Amino acid sequence: MLDIPTDMYTQVQTEIHLTVTDIPSYEERGFFIQPNTKELDKANDPLFLKAKAIVDHLGNEFNWKDIVFIIQQSFDFVKTNPHVNINEQKEQVITILDYIIDLTDTPYLPDAYTDPLFKLLVPPLVNLISKSINGDIVPIISTNPPTGDSFKVFIKEMKETFSDGFQWSDLVVCIEDTISFIGGFPSLSTQEKKKATIDIIDTLIDITDTPFVPDMIADPIFKALARPVVDFVFDKLAH
Repeated sequence: MLDIPTDMYTQVQTEIHLTVTDIPSYEERGFFIQPNTKELDKANDPLFLKAKAIVDHLGNEFNWKDIVFIIQQSFDFVKTNPHVNINEQKEQVITILDYIIDLTDTPYLPDAYTDPLFKLLVPPLVNLISKSINGDIVPIISTNPPTGDSFKVFIKEMKETFSDGFQWSDLVVCIEDTISFIGGFPSLSTQEKKKATIDIIDTLIDITDTPFVPDMIADPIFKALARPVVDFVFDKLAH
């Protein structure tokens, strides 16, 4: 059973803070194996050094609102190498984010438990930000006006998509599909599109169950992560 502080039951968490630590030892993570050569060489890995620099820049604590900044900084770094293509850039950015997850702790739950779950979010999230940067997100233009009923139909259809449970990697699918749907209403301003998208995503998170981690912990993480991503994508679409 999870040992959750009592104050988490009485106050909704809107930001999930990560505390910077040294890289946990294998014993702390519950693994009793010898570090391999790649692990020993990590300190000389430019991607690891970039991850450490990002963590140091953000200070002793940062939260999920920093995720877009982290991905942008990572892309700026890997793009300095002219010999890597876009797919290789994305793989390197994923590596940097995985290192950052390793370098930070999540309150209330052990890293050995949460790190693999957070890492499930990284590849689709990096791909979404990459598509946004490169102008590859194209909303589906609707000829109908936005209405509460059309939003309800969309939410119902999305919920049915996640009938087997809201998997961690599904969050990015939810974000991208909702952006494409709401972005297709040209009568809405950018701010209105952001608000409508967040409202729909929050509703979907609230009405679906997440495996492995209680909803009272997973839902605030999902919501905190979705907001800066939605803001970033719509700001890119507006230019």
